[in-house]
Amino acid sequence: MNTIYEFLAACRERPALYPVTNADDMFIFLQGYIAGSIRGKSKVNAKELEHFARFGAWLQKEAKLESNVGWQKTIVLLCADKRESLDTFFQLLDKYKVEHPML
Repeated sequence: MNTIYEFLAACRERPALYPVTNADDMFIFLQGYIAGSIRGKSKVNAKELEHFARFGAWLQKEAKLESNVGWQKTIVLLCADKRESLDTFFQLLDKYKVEHPML
């Protein structure tokens, strides 16, 4: 898996393989994945990383929030239950990718 979107697809497809149960967990796990990819020998797709980095700003506008608390906290705020925040993350990410396709 060389791209962040391939990694996220793997997490979504087989969530039991990853220690992620909510949006907060996903945020922390992604930070480790990104740092490890940048420092390691993996060929990280910089274009995808830049695209994903804009997800938080898009979500802030989508949620109509004036303060930026981070995409993971925004998603948790949008959910009635923290456990549903992971599914909500993937749904919102899908919407973002449709509205803002990578060129």
